[in-house]
Amino acid sequence: EMPEFARNIFNNLDLNLDGPASPTNVTSASDLENKLVHRNIPSVTDQKLRLNLAKSYIKIQDYETAKILLAELVALKALGQPDIVREAQKHLIQIA
Repeated sequence: EMPEFARNIFNNLDLNLDGPASPTNVTSASDLENKLVHRNIPSVTDQKLRLNLAKSYIKIQDYETAKILLAELVALKALGQPDIVREAQKHLIQIA
C-alpha cells in the first residue's frame, strides 16, 4: 500500500516527454507567451520534485535522463520558479 502523500506526489507529477520541446507556429513574442501560458505549467512543488529527481540521476551518472528533466525546467523560463530555473541551468551546464 502506497502512503497517501506519495500517491499525491505521483498523481500530480507529469513527466510527459512525448510533446514538442517548444511551441510550434509561433509568429511573435506575445504569440509565444500566449502558447506557453496555455501549456500545462508544473506547480512549484512539481518543479522542485523534478529538480531533485534530476540531481538524483546526476548522482547515479544517468546524465541523459537528467538532461531531459533539466531542459524541461529551463524551458519554463519566466513561467517557472526563478531559483529552480537558475539551478537547473547550472546543473545542465555542468553535465553538458
